[in-house]
Amino acid sequence: MIEEYVDADWCVEQLKRMIMVPSPTGEEEKISELIASLLNDIGFKVEYQWVENRRKNVIGRWKFDDSSPTILVGGHIDTVRPACDWEKNPFVPIVENNRIFGLGACDMKGGIAALLTALRTLDERNRSFRGEIIFAGLVDEETFSKGARTFIDSTINADMAFLAEPHFDEIIIGSFGKVLLEIQMEGKAAHASTPESGINAIVEAAKLIACLQELPLRKDDSMGTGSQCVLKIHGGSQEYSLSVPDRCCFELNRHLIPIEDTNVVINDLYRLVEKMKLEGLVTVKAKDPYYPPYAINDDERVVRLLQQAFREERLQEAKLSYGKSVSDANLLVKGKKIPTVLFGPHGGNIHSAGEYVFQDSLITVARIYARVFEMVLS
Repeated sequence: MIEEYVDADWCVEQLKRMIMVPSPTGEEEKISELIASLLNDIGFKVEYQWVENRRKNVIGRWKFDDSSPTILVGGHIDTVRPACDWEKNPFVPIVENNRIFGLGACDMKGGIAALLTALRTLDERNRSFRGEIIFAGLVDEETFSKGARTFIDSTINADMAFLAEPHFDEIIIGSFGKVLLEIQMEGKAAHASTPESGINAIVEAAKLIACLQELPLRKDDSMGTGSQCVLKIHGGSQEYSLSVPDRCCFELNRHLIPIEDTNVVINDLYRLVEKMKLEGLVTVKAKDPYYPPYAINDDERVVRLLQQAFREERLQEAKLSYGKSVSDANLLVKGKKIPTVLFGPHGGNIHSAGEYVFQDSLITVARIYARVFEMVLS
């Protein structure tokens, strides 16, 4: 049985090693090298994909023969920076009550460890397999997904992809997209003792922000309704000035359903501005990063394989669902046309102090992926 070849102790130890290597976005070099070493040990031919400066994706390829399929597995290797209220060192893993604590334990070094453990079973099985399996450890997912965008521009392709993002009780087959909008408000300067002589850009921007709830949030039958959030605002002079502010700018994040795109949302904003008859000039433009919404069919082979392995391991059916936020999968599906699913170990306090992953879910995910790899490559 395949589960006999899944080494739970090895999985936990590799996760601990990864937690001990800080890899906040922009500083992924050492974690790339650690993962490259582990892939080499398993039997992969490893190469680096340079993204910028010293930042690099780590790509492992294990080709069994020239037949199909080609499977892509992996995920992002960066983490957010540690929150200021960690009570213990976020880079020292602690195992306690079925939980492994540490920065990135759940998002998503746990998923990477589970995948590597499952891949290791292929070597342990000492069997003939077909096709090729590609591992991609991508940088920068927590900010602009520069690693995924570099990968998409490469010639590497695959028939299906499994990313071990922290979704354990469900298989993610689609996700909202997102667009970041910069709204510039231009007013008219005047002396602050006679504000009626000018147009206060901050006041006008505040009026617009207060009415953003009037923007249409369309609904998708499967995903539900998109969302929006003002992320920051700044206006006026950086230095003290007794002047009516003639400039104000704020950023609006919109999560998109499949029928929406950047132009749709920008046009919605301009219609609202026209309706409000604001004073001053409003300019709306999109900023990076943009992630297109996506959804794959629930009968794609990648979905059916994971459902079968899930059923065999957990003796229950896997729920198919849609992600509320974005990931590198948005880019793989839209940019590479690779049917992609998200499934990985779960935990808590993601992006917060005290992040952890449940150890038993870590091992379960490794076993499920081991089943998937054996099914698809045999």
